[in-house]
Amino acid sequence: MFRLYEVFLPTHKRPFHVSRMSRINTNGKSTDAAISADGRYVADVIDDLGKRSLHVRQIQVAKSGDVEIVPPSEAFYSGLTFSNDGDYVYYLLFAECWTPT
Repeated sequence: MFRLYEVFLPTHKRPFHVSRMSRINTNGKSTDAAISADGRYVADVIDDLGKRSLHVRQIQVAKSGDVEIVPPSEAFYSGLTFSNDGDYVYYLLFAECWTPT
C-alpha cells in the first residue's frame, strides 16, 4: 500500500532544502533588525552604551561591511522595514526624552 502511494502521488519538494544559515551580526549589540523582501539587504539597530545607530549591510556580498545610515544618538528606533523594492529603510524614531516601558 505504501509503495502505491509513493509511486502514484507526486512528491513535494521541501522548501528551504538547500538553504544556508549564517549569523547576521556577531557583536551582540543589535536590538532590532529587518531583511529586505528580495533578501539582498539587512538593516539593524546597534545599541552601544546607550547610543543607538542604524546600519545596513548587503547580505549576498562576502565580507560586506555595515554602512551606518543614521549616526549614534540617544533616540530609540523601532519598526524597521524595507520598501517593496528594497531601496529604502523605514523606521520609527522616538525622541531622547521617551523611554520604553
